[in-house]
Amino acid sequence: SADIILEDLKALKEELRKHNISSPKGVIVLSGNDLIIRTFEMPVMPREEINNAVVFEARKYVPFKIDELALDYQIIFDNVLRKNFILAVGIKKNILERQISIFKELGIEIISIEYAAFSILRLLPVSGINSKGIIVVVDADIVEVDEANFTVLENGFPLFSRDIILSPRAVNISEGDEINSGMLAERLKTEIRISLDYYHRKFPTKKIDKAVL
Repeated sequence: SADIILEDLKALKEELRKHNISSPKGVIVLSGNDLIIRTFEMPVMPREEINNAVVFEARKYVPFKIDELALDYQIIFDNVLRKNFILAVGIKKNILERQISIFKELGIEIISIEYAAFSILRLLPVSGINSKGIIVVVDADIVEVDEANFTVLENGFPLFSRDIILSPRAVNISEGDEINSGMLAERLKTEIRISLDYYHRKFPTKKIDKAVL
């Protein structure tokens, strides 16, 4: 709604002023709550048929009309399995339009829109971490109660991604009760085990080489 956009606009203006940011260009980074992210396999097919095939497959994962979704995807070919792996990311058009309108009001040109968990993957080469092979990356902050993420990469391409909500409700803490980092750490460990189970069921032949936290 207009009231929500105005509220977000005021908050962003204050943050930009506080940190003395005046760049005319920017990148929107969104949490998993705003996005639909799926990976799936597809047979090899002519390039001109891929787009329609991806849209058809994406319908299985979208709980509303596909026409309401802005969809983008990337493809990687698996030489061993002789299949295409598709990474599809979608966002409802009204949410996307809201985000763009906020930055338009700020006079900032949006050059890309990214999923937060994929943005943080830029830290791997900066940290000197080799992303060759199959690695699992877990990003979390158990000091600030927030969203964590579990992502598996194959040579830098996201095969599997899962958001983990670290909140009082998620760790069965009643409102007003004290929550500490130990509780969040236990929650995180449990969710990592669940994520690994999901991954191994989906990609039984793709063994993880290493993990990065």
